[in-house]
Amino acid sequence: METIKVLELFAGLGGFHIAVNNQKDANIQVVKSFEINVNAVKTYQENFGYDVISNRNILSLSTEELIRQNVNAIFMSPPCQPFTRLGKKLDVNDDRCNAFHHVLKLLPRTPNIQYLLIENVYGFESSKMRENMLEILQSSGFYTIEFLLSPTDFGVPNSRLRYYLLARKNKKFTFCKHDPPSIVSTKE
Repeated sequence: METIKVLELFAGLGGFHIAVNNQKDANIQVVKSFEINVNAVKTYQENFGYDVISNRNILSLSTEELIRQNVNAIFMSPPCQPFTRLGKKLDVNDDRCNAFHHVLKLLPRTPNIQYLLIENVYGFESSKMRENMLEILQSSGFYTIEFLLSPTDFGVPNSRLRYYLLARKNKKFTFCKHDPPSIVSTKE
C-alpha cells in the first residue's frame, strides 16, 4: 500500500493532522505543516511536536522546497473570509487568497504531488477562486470531485456546511457515479 505523505498548509491548530492520526488503517503521515498564526503554531507544537510545524508565510514556499519536502499530498484549509456569506465576498480580490493562489501556481511544476484535499466554507463553491483552482488542477492533470458536507450528514449534531475537494493526478475517482468535477450537495 502506498504511503501518503502529507504537507499540511494553512494548518491552523492541526485539524487535518488529527484526522490523519485517527485513521489507523490508512497509510497516511503528516510530514510537515505551515501556519502563519503564532498562537496556532504554539498549539500545534504542543499537540504534534516542534519539528512538524513551521511558522511562516506560505507565499515564501518555492517549487524546489515543495519538492524537497518529499510529500505526495497536500491537505489545506485556505482562509475562508473571502467567501463567507456574511463577509464582504471579495473573492479573488481579497489579499487572503494570495497564498492559496501561490500554492496552486506551484502545482504544475511539482510532479511529486499526486493528491490534494481542500476544505473551505459554504460559498467557496460559487467563487471565482474555485473556478481558477479547477482550471489549474485540470490543466495539471488532476481529476477532482467536490462535496458540500455537514457534520449532521455523519450523525454529529453540528450543522456547519463545508466545501471539500479531493484531487488525484492522472486517475479518475471510481467511488462516485458523477464525472469530476461535480458538486455533491447535501441538505443544509
